[in-house]
Amino acid sequence: MGFGQSQRNIADDVYDGAFKDLVITSPDRERVYCDNRLHGWELVSYHWKHFWNKVIDWFINNL
Repeated sequence: MGFGQSQRNIADDVYDGAFKDLVITSPDRERVYCDNRLHGWELVSYHWKHFWNKVIDWFINNL
């Protein structure tokens, strides 16, 4: 199953939720309670790994 999916339980009307880049703030948006996004070096590292994997995939497919 892919991202955000789970097997449905017929006896239960409650469903699972999956969120990407979840940010929970106060109603006036002055206070952040939860921030699930990448920041700083984690974000740079993620993009570098993603780029490097695309380069390697290109070489695997074309050579």
